[in-house]
Amino acid sequence: MVAGIDTFTLIEMNDDAAIHLDREPLDWILFNKLLNRQSEAKPRSHGNYGPSIEIAKEVIQQELGRLGDVVNEDLPGFALVLLSDGKPSDKDEDARIKWAMHINDLSAKLGEKFSFSGMGIGASGSDFVQLQALSNAAKKNGGNGEFNHAGLSAANLGDGFSKLASSMSTVRSGLLPKAESDIQRDDEAKLVVPLIQRQSFAKSMDNCWKVLNYVIRCKLDLE
Repeated sequence: MVAGIDTFTLIEMNDDAAIHLDREPLDWILFNKLLNRQSEAKPRSHGNYGPSIEIAKEVIQQELGRLGDVVNEDLPGFALVLLSDGKPSDKDEDARIKWAMHINDLSAKLGEKFSFSGMGIGASGSDFVQLQALSNAAKKNGGNGEFNHAGLSAANLGDGFSKLASSMSTVRSGLLPKAESDIQRDDEAKLVVPLIQRQSFAKSMDNCWKVLNYVIRCKLDLE
C-alpha cells in the first residue's frame, strides 16, 4: 500500500478469532514466524468461520480507511485465504448468511482487486460445501473466487498458494504505474551477488536503516 510493499495478516480461528500476525511484510522474518507458530499453536475447540471472516473484513476496511478518498481504480489489491479442515462449526443458516454478506460486500467494493480463496485440507470425504459457496459468492459479486481441495497433500496445498500468488501478482502489476513497472523490471534484471561476496552483518551495521512508513519493519540498505 502506502509503503509500496505487500503485507500479511494471520487470523487464527477457534470458537472466536484472533489476529496473531498483523500486517507483516512478506520476508524471511515472517517465514520464520510462521514456522515457529507450527510448534506453538495447538488445535482446540471449534472452528467457526464467522468471527474470522468478520475480523478479516475489519482489517481490510481499516486499510481502506487509511487511504481516505482514494478513488476505486487506485485502491490496492487484497487476498483473503480461508484454510479449513472441513465443515464449519457455526453452521446455522443465519451464520451462513452473514459470511456471504461479508464476502459480497468486499467483492462489490473492490471488484477484481479482491480475491477469496478457500483452501480445504482433509480427506476426500470432508465437507467443503460452505467453503466452495464462499468462493462462488466472491465471483458472483465482481471479485475473484477460487476453491482448492488439497486433500492431505502438502504439494497440492503448495500448488494452491502458488496459483494465488500468481493471481495477486497479476493484480499488483496492473496497479503499478508504468514508471514503477519499468523500475521493477530493471530491478529484476539485476544480477544476484553471490553470498560469499556480500557484506557480513557485522560490517553492515554502520549502514543506514530505513523505516517503511507505518509498517513496523526496518530495511537495511547495503548500497
